[in-house]
Amino acid sequence: MEKKDLDKQISEYAMALDLLGKMTGCTSEKEAVDGIIDLFVMLFSPGKIAFLCLGRGIHKNTVYLPLHTESRRGVEARLLGSKALHYRTDSETGFVFTMQYNGEPMGIVEVDDLAFVQYRESYFNLALSIADVCGLVIENARRYEKIIEQKKRLALTLKKLKKTQAQLVESEKMAALGTLVAGVAHEINTPVWVCVTAVSSMVDKNNNLGKLFSEKKMKRSDLESFIQFTDDTGALVLKNLKRAGELVSGFKQVSVDQMTDQLRKFSLEPYFRDVIRSLKPKFGRRNVQICLAFQSAIEVTSYPGLYSQILTNLLVNSFTHGYKEKEGGKIMLFAAKQKEELVIQYSDDGNGMTTENKQRIFDPFFTTNKEDGTGLGMHIVYNIVTQKLKGTISCESSPGHGVNFKIVLPREGAI
Repeated sequence: MEKKDLDKQISEYAMALDLLGKMTGCTSEKEAVDGIIDLFVMLFSPGKIAFLCLGRGIHKNTVYLPLHTESRRGVEARLLGSKALHYRTDSETGFVFTMQYNGEPMGIVEVDDLAFVQYRESYFNLALSIADVCGLVIENARRYEKIIEQKKRLALTLKKLKKTQAQLVESEKMAALGTLVAGVAHEINTPVWVCVTAVSSMVDKNNNLGKLFSEKKMKRSDLESFIQFTDDTGALVLKNLKRAGELVSGFKQVSVDQMTDQLRKFSLEPYFRDVIRSLKPKFGRRNVQICLAFQSAIEVTSYPGLYSQILTNLLVNSFTHGYKEKEGGKIMLFAAKQKEELVIQYSDDGNGMTTENKQRIFDPFFTTNKEDGTGLGMHIVYNIVTQKLKGTISCESSPGHGVNFKIVLPREGAI
């Protein structure tokens, strides 16, 4: 081989490898194939060129004919009809070779009607030397496409999961509101019934007095007795109506807080008592005592609805899991101020949990009782504490020794 021809061959090899190196960054199989075809047209100056995709790519058996007049089906049948990996065309003015990656065929290239037939052997050898690199370029592009497709699917799945989770959270809010309504009916029933009974007695007394008066049998003592009875009954009715009003006011505030995220200042202990009172119909028949121990009157400027959700879900968790198949028990709720922070400790003496379950308690959809729970309650608590209120929550528990949650929150706002 003359020096001029050798220099030309070295130059072509270097250029081919450089261009192929740049093409390893192709982000789609079509982009990779188009780049390989352009490279071969530039290197070999063919009158005809065809490319058939093979393997597991999304363009499998796609034929590219940028410089060809033959039908796609004809080219596909001819290229697939030979078992040889590399061979010369029937016209003797070109060649066909298969590109592979780790032994797997990536595609077949047919280059024909070379402008410089005298260099056919050199071209053929050059094509064979870069065939595997071409295979690598296509494989990289296919993997990138696969990653992008998987990323899209994962993003769609995540979007659906978030939508489902939001719907479940909303369902739990509505369920909590339903429990609240039941609590209103249960708690108000007693003072209202006292008022109805008292007023009914007053009506009877008034009728009796009216009868005595009409029959001219009323004595001074009858009138004095009626006046005393009216005073006592009026005081009883007023007391119970005030009690009913306080209950309605408390329940109303809790219901509004549960459905909205409104920042306001509130007293923690009476607010927690209102929340517990609203849940009595749900847990009232269970022999579980709920005790509050607050260091002092604690005023918090925050989002009471979030505090209501935290306490509600903790109580639901205790009654659903902690006291399952247990006759009774005791729940302790402690709160104290520490500088600018509020520390809340919630504990029960229920069933407790294993180390494995404790590590997963804040995971979404994790539950040990699929019949009675969605597995979102404690996950909601964790998100409210850590994301919305910018606090921390930890859990201590062991089988047979109940559970203890420690929540540390800023006394001012968040979200």
